Amino acid sequence: MMISAVLVATLPEHVDETRAAVAAHEWADVHHVESEKGRIIATIEAATTHEATARILELRNLPHILLAEMVEHFVDDEAGK
Repeated sequence: MMISAVLVATLPEHVDETRAAVAAHEWADVHHVESEKGRIIATIEAATTHEATARILELRNLPHILLAEMVEHFVDDEAGK
C-alpha cells in the first residue's frame, strides 16, 4: 500500500466545497484545513505508483482546484503479509 500526503490549494471562498469534494473519494482523507488560506492537507491511498499519480490527477481536475501536489510519500511493504 502507498500513502501520499497531498497539498490541495483553492481560493478561500471555495475551501468548504473543495474539502467536501476531496473527502468524497473513498481513497482520500482530509486531515487539516486552513480556510483563510485555502489550503487542505489530505492523504490518499493507492496500490501502485501509477494509481497514486492517477488519483492526484483526479484531484487536480476537481472544480476550483488551483494546486494538488504530493508532498510526502510512504510505501508500506508489509501490507498484506
